[in-house]
Parts: sequence; C-alpha cells; structure tokens
Amino acid sequence: KQFDTRIIVNVCGRTVSDYVEVVEKLSDQPVDLLEINVSCPNVKEGAIAFGQKADCLYDITSRIKKKAKQPVIMKLSPNVTDIGEMARAAEAGGSMPTVYNAANEKAVALFLQHKITFLQIPELIESSMEQHKVIEHPTVEQILDAEAAAYEYIEQKFGGLH
Repeated sequence: KQFDTRIIVNVCGRTVSDYVEVVEKLSDQPVDLLEINVSCPNVKEGAIAFGQKADCLYDITSRIKKKAKQPVIMKLSPNVTDIGEMARAAEAGGSMPTVYNAANEKAVALFLQHKITFLQIPELIESSMEQHKVIEHPTVEQILDAEAAAYEYIEQKFGGLH
C-alpha cells in the first residue's frame, strides 16, 4: 500500500468449502481483488476442475460472491470445448448451466459417433443455450425439465443418437 499498488489475491482450493473459507478470511484484509482459480481439481467431483462443469462453476461462483467483500473475477479453465460458453453459463446462472451440461453431453456423444465434427460441438452448445429461456431460481423439477428440453432440442436438430 505504501507504493500505491493494487493487491490481487489468487484463491484456489480442492473443495468449495476451501474457497469459501479463504474468501471469508480475506474479507477484512486490504485486498483489492480476488481472482478465483477454478482450474483446480474438485475432489468431490472426481478431480474434475470446477471450471470444467458449468453447474460446478455456477455453484462455486455464487457461493464465493455471497461471502466476498472485494470484487471477484473467475479464472476459468482453458480445458473446455468453448470457454466462452462456460463464461456465459456461469454468468447467466439459474437454469443455464444445466442446459450447457446437457448440450455438451449430447454434442460430445454425437462427435464420438461421427455424426458431427469436433468444431460443431461448440456450435451445438451455443444454439442450445440461445434457444433456452433462463429460469433465475429454478426448482429441481425445472432443472430436470431444462435438461430434458436441451436433449430434445439436440435430438430434433441432429436426428438423435441412434
């Protein structure tokens, strides 16, 4: 602070609780910005990085933002099909991460069955997300409906996974 510099802290962890605990401890510190590194393995999700599953990304982002007193930026994982789609899913929240995950699952299955090209995966995910109307605070039933609707959309568009 004596040199008029900004302090940015990179936060990482192995569980959501790890992240939240660190963010809470930093809440009263002279920190200007929290950079949340979601490329770290999530032990409870089989060591998948938080930033590789839209629903995990949304969950950790929302929990951290509830506790943080500083501005938060999410350092997304580059190990995804389309980082832009992950960013939009996390930002939109609500039912969108479910649609992202469902579309990604079906798109990868179509690719593995040689029905679409690799570069069509993000196009399919994006079109699925564009046709979905976000439900801000979905119930479990609405989440399941959003997932089913994404599957149906893809099956109609690409002839299913026969």
